[in-house]
Amino acid sequence: MKIHFTGSAKPTAQHIVQQLIDRYGQNDLANAAYVVAIGGDGTALSALRSVMATPGTAVFAMRLPGSVGALANVLSLTDLPDRLTSAEPVTLRPLKAEIERLNGEVTAAFGFNEIVVSRMRLQLAKLTVSVGDTDHSLKIAGDGLMVATPIGSRGYNRSAGGSTLQLNSGSLLLTGIAVRAPSDWANAVLSDGVVIEIDVVDPSFHPVRVETSFQEVFEISRLKISLSPQHAALLLLEPLLADAKIKTAAI
Repeated sequence: MKIHFTGSAKPTAQHIVQQLIDRYGQNDLANAAYVVAIGGDGTALSALRSVMATPGTAVFAMRLPGSVGALANVLSLTDLPDRLTSAEPVTLRPLKAEIERLNGEVTAAFGFNEIVVSRMRLQLAKLTVSVGDTDHSLKIAGDGLMVATPIGSRGYNRSAGGSTLQLNSGSLLLTGIAVRAPSDWANAVLSDGVVIEIDVVDPSFHPVRVETSFQEVFEISRLKISLSPQHAALLLLEPLLADAKIKTAAI
């Protein structure tokens, strides 16, 4: 069984990674059928990012003691091959932000859990938001907003007041972050096929940035956010964990 082990920079995680390598061996990432990641959600997301170009490679994450992450299985050094083959695969498509910066540079950013648009300084972020093919747009002012996937709905999105989605809901979340105006702003649950367009109002005076678990892009003028049709990653969840996540009712 070809496994590549990786972990967070914490000494505890690195010690466990070495124990696993001593027990099961280590394969190069390019040749591995499985990536086993030790740490929290950040480590799991980094592992998912690493296999985006090889969607047949599956990620099996195990959380460190004390971690509150939602993407990882229970930590154990024994019976790993059996756990890998019995775990349930969940195909995850990342969000993609197509970004235009103030200097005219065009770039892309990806996030499996969420993409966040937030102010860079103490001035409000002023944004014009359009969803789908509608001609209607809404101007908001506040700290920013985020688009979250079902797998990301239980993290930053939830702490910002967003809903929680079932893993197989086929939905995305549009959640405001400390929106001051309009006062009747309401967070939204959207189809996962939708395209969200965001223009920054007065970006030279009210600069914003785009943040994901992997990237940070500054001085944004506009962007489009949607699920990427070209990219995917495979996450392995043990049956009880997968069942609990899929059946969690939306709040």
